[in-house]
Amino acid sequence: MCVEGLTDVFIGAANRAIPVRRGKGVRRAVPWWTDECSEAVRARNQAFRALRVSMTQQAVLEYQRLRAMVRRTIKRTKRAAWRRLCSTFGRETRMNDVWRIVKKMRGCGGMRRVPVLVDGDLVARTDGEKANMLAKTLSGEAGGVRLSAECLRQRREVLEERRDLGHKKMVFDSVLDVEFTMLELTLAVKRAGNSSPGQDLMVLRIRRRVVWG
Repeated sequence: MCVEGLTDVFIGAANRAIPVRRGKGVRRAVPWWTDECSEAVRARNQAFRALRVSMTQQAVLEYQRLRAMVRRTIKRTKRAAWRRLCSTFGRETRMNDVWRIVKKMRGCGGMRRVPVLVDGDLVARTDGEKANMLAKTLSGEAGGVRLSAECLRQRREVLEERRDLGHKKMVFDSVLDVEFTMLELTLAVKRAGNSSPGQDLMVLRIRRRVVWG
């Protein structure tokens, strides 16, 4: 099975299990973000979608070009915004205001705490209790212990749609489909940093769950 197909299976399962809701409004995360940045990101995302459809050399080069353009645009816009900001600071500027503006420029915000979790008669209030409850629940569902009839139906549908899940692929359309050992996979996941998801929307926790679950 190719890497695109495996990614589609994960994303599809997440979309069915976790409802996705849009916020009340779209707000820029940082004040220096401009329409030029949005347009560059939109063009890059379109090129990435085209790359997934047709893995050609021309599509790869076009995506790499637009990705580099996004980085240059963001870097240039951010540098200009920082220069304008620094020019507004003076001798009478309070340090509290400086740090507040700097955090806003960097997109730093307060962390939102996960609310209390309830599982039957058990109530998880602290972060440790919540982590243990989630781990216990996910481990049970991964083994098929607590799967509902709806989950079992969805599992059968995925297996029916993806009959090639357990089949070995003989022709590789991408370098990402080249065979690798379990040791190589474990080392790659172990050394990877818990950063923001990339274009495929796959976070590190999902990959680790697949490898070590």
